[in-house]
Amino acid sequence: MRSNLFASLAEIHELSRADLSAAFTTWARALRDSPEDHEVMAQLERLAAARGSWPELGALYEEILSGAMDGQIECLYASKLGALYEENLGELTKAAERYERALLVSDDEATPLSALARIYERSENFESLAETYRRLTDATMDEGEQAIMLFNLGTVLEQRLSRIPEAITAYREVLERQPAHSAARSALEHLLATRDREERTSIIAILEPLYEQDGDWARLVDLLATKSKDLDDSFERAQIYARIAELSEKDLGDSVRALDAVGGWLAEDPHSEEALSELQRLGEHLGRFGEVAARLDGIISVSDSDDVKLRLGQRCVAIKLDKLGDADGALENIEALLKMDSDDALALEALQRVCRHRGDMPRLAETQLHRAHLSFDPSVKRELLAEVARLRFDLGMRDECLEAWKEVLQDDEADREAQRELAALYRQSESWQELIDMLRLSSRYAVDAESDRALRTEIAHIFAETLGDLEQGVEAWRSVLDLDPSSLEPLNALESLHRRRADFLAVQEILLRRVDVCTSDEERIGVYLRLAQVAEIDREAPEEAIDFLQSVLDIDSMHGQTTAQLERILRKLERWHDLVDLYQRLAEQCGILDDVQAELRWLAQAADIWESQLDNPDEAGEILEKILARDPNSIGALTRLAKIYESASDWERCGEILEKALALGPQGRDAADLYVRLGEVARNKDGDEAQAQNYFGQALHHDGYHPIALQRIEEASREKGDWILVADMVRRRYEVCEDAKERIDLAVELAELYGDRLGQPRQVIPLLEAARAQAPEDARILGPLADLYFHDGRHAEAVPMYEQLAAEAKKARRMKDVAGYQQRLGGILLAQGNTAEATSAYEQAFRVDPTNVRTMAGLGRLYMGAQDWDKARRVYRSMVLQNIDPSIGVSKADVFFHLGEIHVALGETPKAKDMFQRALSADADHAQAKAALSSL
Repeated sequence: MRSNLFASLAEIHELSRADLSAAFTTWARALRDSPEDHEVMAQLERLAAARGSWPELGALYEEILSGAMDGQIECLYASKLGALYEENLGELTKAAERYERALLVSDDEATPLSALARIYERSENFESLAETYRRLTDATMDEGEQAIMLFNLGTVLEQRLSRIPEAITAYREVLERQPAHSAARSALEHLLATRDREERTSIIAILEPLYEQDGDWARLVDLLATKSKDLDDSFERAQIYARIAELSEKDLGDSVRALDAVGGWLAEDPHSEEALSELQRLGEHLGRFGEVAARLDGIISVSDSDDVKLRLGQRCVAIKLDKLGDADGALENIEALLKMDSDDALALEALQRVCRHRGDMPRLAETQLHRAHLSFDPSVKRELLAEVARLRFDLGMRDECLEAWKEVLQDDEADREAQRELAALYRQSESWQELIDMLRLSSRYAVDAESDRALRTEIAHIFAETLGDLEQGVEAWRSVLDLDPSSLEPLNALESLHRRRADFLAVQEILLRRVDVCTSDEERIGVYLRLAQVAEIDREAPEEAIDFLQSVLDIDSMHGQTTAQLERILRKLERWHDLVDLYQRLAEQCGILDDVQAELRWLAQAADIWESQLDNPDEAGEILEKILARDPNSIGALTRLAKIYESASDWERCGEILEKALALGPQGRDAADLYVRLGEVARNKDGDEAQAQNYFGQALHHDGYHPIALQRIEEASREKGDWILVADMVRRRYEVCEDAKERIDLAVELAELYGDRLGQPRQVIPLLEAARAQAPEDARILGPLADLYFHDGRHAEAVPMYEQLAAEAKKARRMKDVAGYQQRLGGILLAQGNTAEATSAYEQAFRVDPTNVRTMAGLGRLYMGAQDWDKARRVYRSMVLQNIDPSIGVSKADVFFHLGEIHVALGETPKAKDMFQRALSADADHAQAKAALSSL
């Protein structure tokens, strides 16, 4: 009843009198009267909130709490005070004290503990907070709630108190209750990456079975990788890597990671064949041979086991060579292997492959030689030594090449390639005795007669031609002849050797053997001719030569060469009657063959001998009459009769005969001979040079190249200064000239005639070009030809010729010629627009010959164009002192005019005016000087 009364009174105070203080006091009295009345507590809390009188309310609650005799009332007011201090007054310490008191009398520990946890967290009292979470865990039987509290405990221990082992324990307890608790797993995974070895071991022990159970292979693999780092035992680490490799490939489908794990496995257990096999298998599968090689290199580099280094090094070499093509990388492994075992066959085999790839032929040769010395297979050893020899040959290592082939031959002296190559080397080094020995060895093992013959032949050549040992050469060629007595080569060689030994009887013996093996009359004739030559020239027995020549005529009575040779010897021996007999016999043979022209020709030659050598014109005349009886129109016979009369100075009868011959209408050389004879008659009988020249001209009409006619006309033309005719005669001589030197001389002469005398330079270009092909260094050809190219605008062809001429002239110290050629080069370069090089060429010419007006004119133009007034002025002032030929394109007036231009450019007007006036004094009509003077 009292509480209701107080309530009514409080409402009166609040509503009618608006006295909140009185209302609050009234409600307080009501609460003291009924402390368990929650409605009264609510009104007080409302008024405290409205008035801000939380301290008064707190004091009231403290008063009631202090007098509370009932556990429920004590728990209620302790909790109310905890909330009031926490939420309204901010006194967290008092709040915690009141929640602790409530906890002592409360049947529900969770609520005050939760409040305490909240307060400790707000006040950052993390020690009490951790203890509170532990008490909360103990306060509930629900594993889910426990997991939450334990996780919170672990978070505080980890993040606020840094008590990591206890935090790990809390997270483990969470996962014991809820294995799938993701936050606890994440917390442990985070700690795994940041903590020390012991703590990582604890975490791994927690997570590993969970990942295994979940089939979370990716996390399990990562966890195992971390675990392996903390293991001290290599075998255990190797097992971990093996497990990682298996999981990565089979469960994760990650062969790349499996490859990396297998690499770790092998690094921990480098003796494991299984690990090495798996590494190669995965590398092959992925095509990641570079990683495999790098892994093997890494293991090798840290291993102290020679067995491991050898085994892995060999595998690494194979991968680098066969899979990566990395010869340089393989070489490092090979060299390491060979340091451990210089006879390692696999390393040596790999080394030769590397050397081939890198083109390191010297080392390849060295390696193959090493392999050859290790080989027990004769065929393999032979091929290796042969390759060594070839390599050394290509490297220019002649002596070493020889040694290799000799080693091949030591094992098998019948080895034909070794014989052949050694012979080639001996040839190259001109080791003739060694070569002969080798050829003799090869001859013993020759496979057939032809090969044996070739070898013996070479031996014979060496003795005879190279060593000049004629005696040994004869013996060697005889050994060749023994194989085939009918062979011409040894017969020819023996003939040559006997000639060199001047044993001409032996030469005749060989030639007579040649006659026996000849298979045709033509061959026999050739041998008899050589026998005749030996007899006549070498043995100085021309009579014997005649006998051999007669043997030829026995085979072929009309053999031309033999006839000529026999005729020559008979003439040489002055056996004129025998010669006449020869001619008459030949004429008789021609008569039998009905060759009238040849018959008359031989008779005419017989007449010549009677007339010229035997001084018997009567016999000669009889033969000529005989000829004329057979052929009244024989111009040859008439010509010879005329010659007989000419010799007797019977000019009348000579002329008559010639006129008679001409009346027959001869052509070609016959007509030309007649006109030449008539010309000689006109000169000698009548002294009529004009008529004689007319006859010589007629001779050329019939034979344009008759040498006597050409000579007579050229002589007369030179006397008259008829250079056109002279050039024509010289050209004709040039066209039929066969002597190379004489042709060049005639070409030079023609160039001078057409260029200097006739002013027709283009006619000469083809002649000089042909001459240059024969004599490319002849300055007599190069100079005129270069000038012709220059004037014809063919500058590209002229430049190298002028450069060559200038270089040769400079070498010969012909400095004026050097200047001339440089001046021409300057002109060409200027025409091509290359002013810099043109200036250089003109300056070189000027330094050599400072008086050459053409050079000065060109140089002046270049300096003017470059506005180099000082240099231009010096050049033109020098030109004032020279005699200037207007044909060069510059006059004295032009020189003064250019000097005036220079003074104008330099601002020297009075001097310029003086120069222009001097130009007009030299040439009153000089338009440029007039214009320049008027402008001043």
